[in-house]
Parts: sequence; C-alpha cells; structure tokens
Amino acid sequence: MLDNVIELQSRNFHVNSVALEKRFQTQGKIQGYPGELKQVFLNIIGNAVQAMPKGGRLRISLRESMGRKSGRRGFRVSVCDTGVGIPREHAQRLFEPFFSTKEAKGTGLGLWISKGIIQKYEGTIRFRSVNVAGHNATCFSVFIPTTAATQPTEIAALVA
Repeated sequence: MLDNVIELQSRNFHVNSVALEKRFQTQGKIQGYPGELKQVFLNIIGNAVQAMPKGGRLRISLRESMGRKSGRRGFRVSVCDTGVGIPREHAQRLFEPFFSTKEAKGTGLGLWISKGIIQKYEGTIRFRSVNVAGHNATCFSVFIPTTAATQPTEIAALVA
C-alpha cells in the first residue's frame, strides 16, 4: 500500500524536485481497510511534497514499533520532509477541521480525517517540526497497532 501511494505521488516528486528515500525495515501487515489507510498516507505524503515547492528530501520509513503509551505492538510509518516547516502558531490547530495553511488551496480536512481514521484503529498520529541553523524538517509519525479491539475484515499490507 505504501509503495502504491508512492507510485501515485511519483509525478509530483519529479515535478517538485523531491528526492525520495525509502527505509522499509519490515513487511507490515495489519487488519484494516486499505482505502482508508491509503487516504491517510496520500494526504501526509501529498502535504510533505507541497511543503517543498523548491525541492527537497522526503524520507518514508516503516518499522515495527511499540505504542508509546499503550505498550502495544504495531507498525510505525514516518514521513519526514525538508520543506518550509510548520510555524508554532499553527501547530496546536493542525488537526482541527477546516484549519489550513494553504490559503485558497486547502479545505483543512485532510489531517483531521487522517487523525480520525488512525484513532479508529486505536493508533496515533503526531508530528514534530524543527528549524536548525535555518533548515527546516517536519516529520509525521503514524503508529498503528497490529490488533485493535474492533477488527475490520480486510487486511492491509503496508508493504508486501
């Protein structure tokens, strides 16, 4: 599924001079609806590409992980970019409905919907944006446990 999302975004990578680095350390499979999970990662990766209008580096990683608070086993997908960064004044509102930093282009629903989908799977989505010596880096981290209380009937292969 992640490879499929990357393929769907490949033209945007080329047009925006974004160098892609994949670090898949496992072949993750979770029970979930592939369409929903694809929507989450299309949104996060699309936002990262839009944050690099003059090019940059995008790193997508997948690894086995433990939930920080729950201690549950699962998979963590990280999407990190070297784009314009997220200003502090926007950080608290980023997952609110209808909040957008894209002026006329965005609806402000992408991250709000993505967070709802991940919470449905009892996972978490968080981000960190830093500026070090004039260089920005933003990283979104999505944790999805391998088993949730309510199990969808489909299996989503993060990487097959």
